[in-house]
Amino acid sequence: LDQLELLRTICGEFSEKVVAADVQINVESLSAVEYECRALEKLRYRTDIALESVDNDTNAPVSYQEKSRVDSVVEEWSDVAMYLPKVNAPGSRIGSYRESSDGATCVAFLQPLPDDLFRHLADFRVAIDEAFPRRHAWLDDSALHCTLRSLDWS
Repeated sequence: LDQLELLRTICGEFSEKVVAADVQINVESLSAVEYECRALEKLRYRTDIALESVDNDTNAPVSYQEKSRVDSVVEEWSDVAMYLPKVNAPGSRIGSYRESSDGATCVAFLQPLPDDLFRHLADFRVAIDEAFPRRHAWLDDSALHCTLRSLDWS
């Protein structure tokens, strides 16, 4: 539990830095992809769909339902003892993201990240690697994305 507490502390510190930096990620396109692994480091097919240009000074409001959904996921690890079974669950290891697994999804790829956010991410990775040597594997930067929804038909 001590290690999970330390991980949560590091994540909290960097979350505060990212929020304080007030970085905006402008999503200019969405991508429909067929992947060979869940990490999206190997794609079989990708098509990008440009979004209409909007005023970048205006952020669309987040609905109460979506904010509540995100808050409930984040809240899950406020009690690390209760969260530990999820950490140890199958699928919580890098292999589940890199092993062969066919599927389709709609995502917003996050490259290039704004410089401030990229620096925070790089510093976060260093902090995690120093706290937990050889315990974490990082996904390739080119695969950083936000999943909107699965496109699997099964």
